[in-house]
Amino acid sequence: VTHQTGSAGKPAGFQRKITLLCLLVLGLVIGSCAVLIIQAGSSHSQQLLIDSLTAQLPGAQAQTLDMTVVSQMFRDLQYRLTAISALLVFTLLGGALVIVRKIAKPIDEMGQAAEFIAGGQLDVVLPDHTFAEIKKVGWLINDLAMNLQEILLLTWKHTIEHRESLQRLSDVLAQPDNGILATECRAEIAVLNRKVENMRAMVKAFDFYDVRLSEATLLSASDSEAQTAT
Repeated sequence: VTHQTGSAGKPAGFQRKITLLCLLVLGLVIGSCAVLIIQAGSSHSQQLLIDSLTAQLPGAQAQTLDMTVVSQMFRDLQYRLTAISALLVFTLLGGALVIVRKIAKPIDEMGQAAEFIAGGQLDVVLPDHTFAEIKKVGWLINDLAMNLQEILLLTWKHTIEHRESLQRLSDVLAQPDNGILATECRAEIAVLNRKVENMRAMVKAFDFYDVRLSEATLLSASDSEAQTAT
């Protein structure tokens, strides 16, 4: 098992992509609203409407057309478009923040946690999140790490027992009256010892949560720190 220590410094890919996408959508909406507001307040648009009205009205009615009413109508339209645009932008901005912080960020955290677990670091614990579906996936990843840790710790415990049993057999076979049988058994015991040590090396390659391995037993992290301090 090899540790992937470089993964902690990697940029949050999914969160960054979602952030860029939200900024792009927000920029398009702001640009579109700005164009509509500018067009509603421009004199060119007002003149086009006035020309259209005067062209459809008889000459006498066209002369009595109050242009201030048309200008006021355009100003009211511009104010309403500005208010609606501001409401839309703030709504989209709030939605983007929720998506980035409550969905994209937790997904990145779960991806990094899975990468750490695959690299042998079982001490990764994901926090609870707002949405139930994301929270459930985080719980499952935590459970996966803990279950794998329990399997490895059980393997470590068995290797301790196997080492003791092999050592007792070696002591018995070391008696001079065992003869040729002792020589053959010692070779088998040496092979078994290598296999046990390989299993122990595999278990020690992992980082465990709140557990420290010793040559004789298992220690909690607090006990291990206390022994180190003394």
